[in-house]
Amino acid sequence: MSSVTDCNEGINIFYYSKEMGDIVNKKKIVLLISSVAIIILGIGGKMYMDKQEEIREERNQAVREIQEQASKYIIENYVGIKKIEWTGWSVGPGPLSVDTSMIINDYSVDEGNGFFSYSAGHPEWVEKYTDGIFEFYPRDENDTSKGTKGEMIKTLREQGVRKSKEGSPNAEIIYNWEESE
Repeated sequence: MSSVTDCNEGINIFYYSKEMGDIVNKKKIVLLISSVAIIILGIGGKMYMDKQEEIREERNQAVREIQEQASKYIIENYVGIKKIEWTGWSVGPGPLSVDTSMIINDYSVDEGNGFFSYSAGHPEWVEKYTDGIFEFYPRDENDTSKGTKGEMIKTLREQGVRKSKEGSPNAEIIYNWEESE
């Protein structure tokens, strides 16, 4: 390396061999780009993980709210309820959608028909949906074969389950806030 001073301008000008300068500059550029990429990936990864945790917490909160609202409504408005057992939850079709289901008085027909399944919703929706589960429509009355709503209603009626403001204050409630596989 040699140095030449331009007397007119007072600036030192360094001369490198062309090959040596190109190698050093390329290494510096690669190092700089790599460092920036690692930093960006690290920050992006952290932001992604934080967002996933936030979504998980929102889903867990939605599950708790659904299970608590439905359980409270059922034990306050239906007699004959001895036990409500929630069977966990799973992610529904929407970004924050969750589905959760329960077993009432050890009776479960929730093998894909969704009679005791809930999705996130407003408290008024939970009440209307719950009443709809327990109502016996004429079309249901004629079909009491296994796995039908008619069979479910018939079995629960035989157990003394019916709408009443007396409710079932001594009912056992087993919450399950774990995500189903």
